[in-house]
Amino acid sequence: MKFHADVVDAIGNTPLIRLRGVSEETGCEILGKAEFLNPSGSVKDRAASFIILAAEASGELGPGGSVVEGTAGNTGIGLAHICNARGYRCIIVIPETQSPEKLDLLRGLGAEVRTVPAVPYKDPNNFQKQAGRLAGEMDNAIWANQFDNLANREAHLQTTGPEIWRDTDGKVDAFVSTSGTGGTIGGVSIYLKSKNPKIVTVLADPTGTATWHYVKHGEAKVVGGGSIAEGIGSTRITANFEGAPIDDAEMIPDQECVDMVYRLLYEEGLFLGGSSGINVAAAMRVARTLGPGHTIVTLLCDSGARYQSRLFNPDWLKEKGLHPPERVRCWTNSHSKHTVSIQPGRGEGARGQPWRRPDPEHCRSCVDAQSVDRCLRSLAHHCEQHLWGQPHLFVPDLDFVPRITRLAAQTPVQAARSLCNLFADRRHQHPVPDRGDANKHRMVVVRDHVGFGGDRSPE
Repeated sequence: MKFHADVVDAIGNTPLIRLRGVSEETGCEILGKAEFLNPSGSVKDRAASFIILAAEASGELGPGGSVVEGTAGNTGIGLAHICNARGYRCIIVIPETQSPEKLDLLRGLGAEVRTVPAVPYKDPNNFQKQAGRLAGEMDNAIWANQFDNLANREAHLQTTGPEIWRDTDGKVDAFVSTSGTGGTIGGVSIYLKSKNPKIVTVLADPTGTATWHYVKHGEAKVVGGGSIAEGIGSTRITANFEGAPIDDAEMIPDQECVDMVYRLLYEEGLFLGGSSGINVAAAMRVARTLGPGHTIVTLLCDSGARYQSRLFNPDWLKEKGLHPPERVRCWTNSHSKHTVSIQPGRGEGARGQPWRRPDPEHCRSCVDAQSVDRCLRSLAHHCEQHLWGQPHLFVPDLDFVPRITRLAAQTPVQAARSLCNLFADRRHQHPVPDRGDANKHRMVVVRDHVGFGGDRSPE
């Protein structure tokens, strides 16, 4: 029989998931470590367990004791699970700005939740400092102090880093991670660099942090305005972050984060929070810098269920000046069984909306990567069979079909970009007049996919 001794023993050894869409777009292997599969649902289980185990080993925390922590949510959730399993009282001091889902979950887990105003760390009423004072006033209690307790970094030095090295067979070229406490990126970076100093370690930060400027210029200076990100980004250099061998940093704006979170949901089937969106967006930047053929590992930190009322609420996003990306609907091409994106009412003359050339930088391979070749060839065949000789739909020249067919010899990303640009050139050279229902069947380019505009596929 194979089983774990308890919930603490079940933490870690999360799998690496290949993120197909972003991997194919960049030509790199971008792997996400599925930390949302930990028992309490986030990467913070690792730090929570090591902090409690270290306190037990040192004698600071005795049977029936209390664990107090100032947290933005996930560490508190991890601590609440472990406290329940080991018989401790859990008290969480949390900024009132955190999502309702996190607050409700903490209370449901039996933790005593004390919400306080969100103020900077230098303020004596900062949530972390309040937690420290509270623990100091109690008997048989510890302040978890995740930001400066080096047991946090040790958790990733002993578990997360070795797991990444093991599961990639040591063939990892870069590691990308956000930082809240600094424990994850600090511990993993130290371990990976000890195995191979050439591994590139990169901080992924939201706007409004000091750590990005610290990595880039050696000075902790806040850059940019605030962010909707929860639990990541710091305005100070913590003990866990200090001295970490981090090579570079990427700052990800909120809209880029939101776009990536939704892309991961619709393209990969992964329902994740904002920190994961920032991680993967930064990993894509690193992949473009390194070039094709590299392996980049990042973290998928927690589930989107903890942010459903915010990150996945269009009205809330709108209040923040943000918006969810539009999801295009699909139909199946009967020739290749390949899914082709469509969007009604797009194109010249349709509902008064101007046709737009796609941005090649965001153009990616088709959604069914294994049939790129068939997709391109079937689109060529479709144009030949259904659109040839119908100038109100599309006017190709004589080399149009052969040119599309030849694109299939390129790599998927090259082919997709070339195909988009080829169609863009043709649409520019041969404007389509507004002919009512005829507009439903003309060829258009939608965002970064090629498809047939309209409410249905061409007959």
